[in-house]
Parts: sequence; C-alpha cells; structure tokens
Amino acid sequence: MTTKRKPADYVTAIRETRGALSAVADRLGVDVRTVYRARDRWPVVRDAIEEARERQLDFTEIKLHQLIADGNITAIIFYLKTQGKKRGYIEHPIDLTLVSIVQKIRDPAQLEGLNDKELDRLAAYVELRGLGRPKRLADFERTSDEGLDAP
Repeated sequence: MTTKRKPADYVTAIRETRGALSAVADRLGVDVRTVYRARDRWPVVRDAIEEARERQLDFTEIKLHQLIADGNITAIIFYLKTQGKKRGYIEHPIDLTLVSIVQKIRDPAQLEGLNDKELDRLAAYVELRGLGRPKRLADFERTSDEGLDAP
C-alpha cells in the first residue's frame, strides 16, 4: 500500500535536502516526477523549493567569500569574472577569424592583402584592447608622403 503524501511531508523533505528534488524523492520513497507534480499542485511546496535553493545559494556564496578571504586564487578569479564585469573583469572569447587575420600579417605591407571586412575586424579588436583606432595602410602612406610622421 502506498502512503499518500501531504504537502507538509514534501516541505519537510525539501528543507532536509536543501531543495535537491531527487533526494526529496528518495527520502519520501516516491519517483522524482511525483515531487514535480507536488510542486506544480501545491504552492507551499513550490515556495519551499524556492526558499531551500535560495538558502543553499546563500550558503555557497558565504563559502566562496571565505575562500576569497583565505587567498584562494581560483575563487578570486571566479568571483571577478562573474561579479566584476562592470570593472572590466571579463574573459574575451577567442575570435578565430581574427586569429587567422593576424596570422596573415607578418609585416605592415601585408595589410594590403586584407579585405575591408578583415581590416574592420582587426581595427575593432585593437580599439577594444584600448590601443586606439589603427590607421589603414593608405593612411600611413599619405602621412609619410606629407612628412607628418617626422618628429
């Protein structure tokens, strides 16, 4: 005979397992789909899951801050990458197209072989890195012709 579970049974199991629904199912001796149905049926169960997950998140954040205070470099890097974006602590994905463009360039004369799209992409990358907007090869030649590059 199967025991019919009440919302309070679910809430107790949710609190004891910190919101891990498969653990709730194991504790109550039911299938995890039954826990999902209880969540969908009873607001008190849904609220208990949300509260347990928030508490677990708070607990984890406290542990992260403890690791940071202890000088754990991995924790410090993780925190800066996830929370320090406004201050520029972001990881830029590798632009493989840009890598292939840069590999083509061995000396400035090779800029002539790049098409406009490649030059624009390269310019955007240089500008993003704070190196200023690069000039096109024609601009360099004009500058040299006019003697503007002399000290």
